[in-house]
Amino acid sequence: MISCLLLACSKRKRPAVGCVPALELYDGGAYRVVRKLRREQGLPANLHILILSARYGLLRAEDLIENYDQLMDAVRAEEMSASVSARLDALLVSIAPTHLFVDLGQTYRLAIAASGEYRRLLQTGAVDAAEGPPGVRQGQLRNWLLARVDQHAGST
Repeated sequence: MISCLLLACSKRKRPAVGCVPALELYDGGAYRVVRKLRREQGLPANLHILILSARYGLLRAEDLIENYDQLMDAVRAEEMSASVSARLDALLVSIAPTHLFVDLGQTYRLAIAASGEYRRLLQTGAVDAAEGPPGVRQGQLRNWLLARVDQHAGST
């Protein structure tokens, strides 16, 4: 089973000079949950992390980026929609996830609205989405990740 996590970028970023992996730059609550779990238990090799950046579009966790300050708003999401949706389609086809966890706010979801692969996964019931205030969303993310860690441990 292959899992995919789709996160929104965060305003809070770690100090960085030059280019760093996207997963290491962002420092919002979801990123802290992911890095803590990686540190304490490790993340399964079959987990792919994608990040929707207001500046860079759709990234893989390991993509190198520079620090920036740009907010996602509806206008920016609409501008990015075609390219982000096309990239998401290509990545989802290549990754072929059996589970997808999405932690995107409404504005970010506008940027992936044209993704046919995302809609297809929604229809199959393979998508879980974080809902509620930040602390609740982080708990949902942690539980979803722990379930993937447990599944991976059970399959090895």
